[in-house]
Amino acid sequence: MFAVLFAIARTVGWVAQWEEMLLDPDTKIARPKQIYEGAQTRNYVPMTARLAESAGAAQVLVQQRRVRALDAVMHAIRAAGHTGLAATRDDGQIDLILAPQRTTPQGGSLDAVLTEVCSQIRRAVARLDGIGDCRIGVGPESSRLVDAVSGLGEAGHVAEVAMSLADGGPDGDKPFHRAADVRLRGLISLIRSDPRVQSFAETELAGLHARRELVDD
Repeated sequence: MFAVLFAIARTVGWVAQWEEMLLDPDTKIARPKQIYEGAQTRNYVPMTARLAESAGAAQVLVQQRRVRALDAVMHAIRAAGHTGLAATRDDGQIDLILAPQRTTPQGGSLDAVLTEVCSQIRRAVARLDGIGDCRIGVGPESSRLVDAVSGLGEAGHVAEVAMSLADGGPDGDKPFHRAADVRLRGLISLIRSDPRVQSFAETELAGLHARRELVDD
């Protein structure tokens, strides 16, 4: 009811202004036309940050630490002049959709932008208590937000593999990792500690072990 009374009281003035604009071409009382000079297209990059958290903390402290980690990630992105959307999963993994600004002082190279952003994210997260390391996986860049969200699965897999490679290989300490950085070596590193793989290997090799014991006897 308030909105209706508000409009009725001003209808006469609106009509008079509209009529004046039509009848007097020299009267310029309307707002000027707005011209957008920003980027016409914006690409999105799916990213995943996997944290190496210390064990043994209470669940409440773990949740508080993950909230602080999420805040640190978003602060690092905004400090670098970019925008993004981020959320934390139940396992502490941080999924992120980055909209990089190509007008940064680092130039238009996406790798240069990602190197700067990921380095700042890792430094910000490393300052938090209870987090020893952070590995960032990057998925394929896309001009559609929906497609970028679909790339979070690949980014999460790359981040998980990169975390398993943290202490081995020349690529262990890169600011970010792509699928091409991990390949077969990363897959082997990821599955070697999987109990399902160990159980399968023990089952398949049981006969070979038994035959070897008979030969040794």
